[in-house]
Amino acid sequence: MKNYKKFYFNRFLLTFIILSLIIFLSFSSSAQEEKKETEELVVNIEADNVTYDKGTDKMIFKGNVIITQEDITLTAQEADFDVDKKIGQIKGDVKLVQSDITITGENLEAYLNDKRYIFQEKVILVQERKDKEDKPKRHQIRLKVSKKCQALFGHFWHKGAIL
Repeated sequence: MKNYKKFYFNRFLLTFIILSLIIFLSFSSSAQEEKKETEELVVNIEADNVTYDKGTDKMIFKGNVIITQEDITLTAQEADFDVDKKIGQIKGDVKLVQSDITITGENLEAYLNDKRYIFQEKVILVQERKDKEDKPKRHQIRLKVSKKCQALFGHFWHKGAIL
């Protein structure tokens, strides 16, 4: 009879521990999700000339525009930026650099909250990697684009490009 009680006690204890872990993990994961939802990504923008339109909540940056967000740096000649939506129209010698990837083009639509960038016209993608001997190896792709080239590699992807 003792073994019978011990078996049920161990079973009860194991069930209690598993349920406690499930409850604990669900609370901790929901807390992390809430933190991610409330965290707003920081975007820094610099330029020679900045104009703000209060009515449309848009900023216009002209001359030597530099946009940084986490590990992404974007440079151009001009950027129109919707402050509330964090959506930008970037023009003129656009260059986006993220770690070992560089993408250049004439125009770009930037959705900064989603880290989504749509390049247009004269798009070139360069990726630096190391070969087996730890020497830098450079891959370059020129994209002829029918309408748009959406780029997200890592955070980037491309669509509509003819290689």
